[in-house]
Amino acid sequence: MEGAVSALTETVTPVALWQCVSTAAPYIAAIVLFAFGYRIVKRMISGVSKGKAKV
Repeated sequence: MEGAVSALTETVTPVALWQCVSTAAPYIAAIVLFAFGYRIVKRMISGVSKGKAKV
């Protein structure tokens, strides 16, 4: 158990964590923007059947 803990503390460094986060950031941003756009389009389409455009 001590070997596993020491291996983790040696390999997981702030530099390694920021490198992982910076690699994933564009994908996370794209997913958030897609979800926001999907929500707006869904609201606009739901109002069309009633004759009202909701924005």
